[in-house]
Amino acid sequence: MTEQELRDLITEGETLTVEFKSDRRDGLSDADLQEAVVCLANHEGGHLLVGVEDNGRITRLHPKHLASTPSALASALRNFLLGSMPPDIRCQFVPTDGGTVAVIHVRRAKAPVSTSKTVTLRRGIGPDNKLQCLPIGPDELVSLRATRGLYDHSARPLPELGFDALSRAELDRIRSFIRTRPQATKSLAELGDQDLAVSLKLVVRQEGQLVPTILGLLLAGTAEILEERIPVHSVALQDLDAGRNVTANDFYREPLLRIWELFKGFFMARNTEREVSLGLNLQRTAIARYPRRAVREAFANALIHRDYTLWPKQLRTKLPNF
Repeated sequence: MTEQELRDLITEGETLTVEFKSDRRDGLSDADLQEAVVCLANHEGGHLLVGVEDNGRITRLHPKHLASTPSALASALRNFLLGSMPPDIRCQFVPTDGGTVAVIHVRRAKAPVSTSKTVTLRRGIGPDNKLQCLPIGPDELVSLRATRGLYDHSARPLPELGFDALSRAELDRIRSFIRTRPQATKSLAELGDQDLAVSLKLVVRQEGQLVPTILGLLLAGTAEILEERIPVHSVALQDLDAGRNVTANDFYREPLLRIWELFKGFFMARNTEREVSLGLNLQRTAIARYPRRAVREAFANALIHRDYTLWPKQLRTKLPNF
């Protein structure tokens, strides 16, 4: 990184991926340095600029850090951090007319990491609406592992529930869905309820009993069970007019395929079309306001890729306004 590139980065100010740290007086402590690196690694990675004040003023690197080498500082940080997959950390000393600044490049950690004193933090927006390092609690640690692909929350069994937590009507809906999909394995639709649920991993066997999974509840659970066991799963279908006034505002807590059917009906009634002429033969074709494929992708992003590990008192997914 050149001095100009460093100054350009500083000019943009602190962000979720850029943090400034003062190194004046006695110098930044090892504990504070580790926490700053962990904070970035457990979010999306980024740049830690040591020797820069919060206001962006360069006040240079402390002599105790300047006496080291960039590679030695990066190696020390990697060795101190705790975790099964420490992030890649690289360091560069950038000379400026205000003094030398250490630019520490921190990659996004593949698994949660903590400091040598087992402090686990992430970069985020605090209660005061300011950027800061926030502690990661046990529940959020599960969510963090899930977003890193290290934990499949949908496969989690719920041994306190039985097979009757699944709705027979929803299992029939799954069969109908399979029959209408060209690339689906049609033989699945001919299976009985239990065999179908086992094949799709909606249930697992534990001690001779069929136990539903989180996936099972999301696809075939009753509305009552969903409200009790997965309160994060709630959907708002909202329509706004040209003046941004709400003209429809429906809330549902239903299995995913049922939500898809409700959404299709809600959307199709509002997805207006216009006719356009093509060529000299006056052939006309209808063009929808929103392509159905794009809408289907928006639906998938809103529901399938959401974090079901959260456990708020009340949280709803609001699908995109069209």
